[in-house]
Amino acid sequence: MYKKTLTILLALVMVLSFAAASQASNGHGKNHKNMFKVKSWKAVKLKDIDSHWANKEIHKMASCGIIKGYEDRTFRPNASVSAGEALMMICRAASGEEEFEKPDVSYGKFPDWARGCLAYALDNGIVDEAELKYLNGNQAAKRWQVAVWVVRAMDLEQSDKLEFGDVFDIPLFARPYVGGMCKYRFMIGDEHKHFQPNKPVTRAEMADILSRIFDYDWDSEDKDDSEGLRVKTLTPAHRSTGVDPDTGELTVKFNEDIVAVDDEADVEDGITLWNVTRNKEAGIEDISISGDTLTIYLDGSLAEDSVYRVTIAGGIIEAEDSGEEFAGIKGRDWQFTTGDSLADEELKIKKLSPANGATGVDATKLLRS
Repeated sequence: MYKKTLTILLALVMVLSFAAASQASNGHGKNHKNMFKVKSWKAVKLKDIDSHWANKEIHKMASCGIIKGYEDRTFRPNASVSAGEALMMICRAASGEEEFEKPDVSYGKFPDWARGCLAYALDNGIVDEAELKYLNGNQAAKRWQVAVWVVRAMDLEQSDKLEFGDVFDIPLFARPYVGGMCKYRFMIGDEHKHFQPNKPVTRAEMADILSRIFDYDWDSEDKDDSEGLRVKTLTPAHRSTGVDPDTGELTVKFNEDIVAVDDEADVEDGITLWNVTRNKEAGIEDISISGDTLTIYLDGSLAEDSVYRVTIAGGIIEAEDSGEEFAGIKGRDWQFTTGDSLADEELKIKKLSPANGATGVDATKLLRS
């Protein structure tokens, strides 16, 4: 009797161990690094993103096969991403597949090309059956919807900690998902502490979100379990547009009082303001630290219609009480644009090859625009 019981217990342990391993290998559970199962890496040339703030993130995700451009080799970064497109990107990241087998059933308000990824999303709990009643694959994906789908696909830890002034605009069931995205800073609010849950997500923002997940250091995931020294607000806010070129200062507000690790001169030397559009560094005149706020004073006006990135080196600022050093800010985490013309600029043809009306063209030559 004892041997029989022991045999059953051992068999049960083996079954449970196999099930747990299978769940982890599918990118669910806590093994988030398997989220991106990149089967191939290929350089992709998109012709309308070179001066865009998210050009690196778009290139990276396009090279992974997670996002794709259009037939004319444009990406249209400032266009809203449709719900169908957003789900396709998320499902590609979750599965490692670029295409999905289409089921025999149709899903009403979902385009035919998205039926396969929607079936995958339903089978893997990324989309709930009840959501199909109001989900339209052709409509722009809202910020709260993207938060829900990404957290489910990644099996991220949800969080009820939301400090947004518009929290009641977020559907009740979606709030823990939004909290989870903000916990990992895959999505953030604006300078007014609003999440803007119903705002459409752009194609560039979708690439940025997925790139953040791709780059996240899951080995240090437990660092998020404690409050620690962190940034509360950036001014101008990350990804803000229409910033006044005459803005004289930038500010970083932390969740606790800060001091320089050595002196403020080292802090100033560790901060870079880069004009991405013109590919040159902008001047910083001085910095000051007062309480929980770091202020960066600019040396002159900002350039019109330009994308800027701010980087702050790690190890130059620390919490006044605990002595915990600030890890720094990467340029991809603090970007803003002066003026709105970059966001609204229409795609224009610069050159046609062969030229319009040309004769005697070699039929083997590639058409370019």
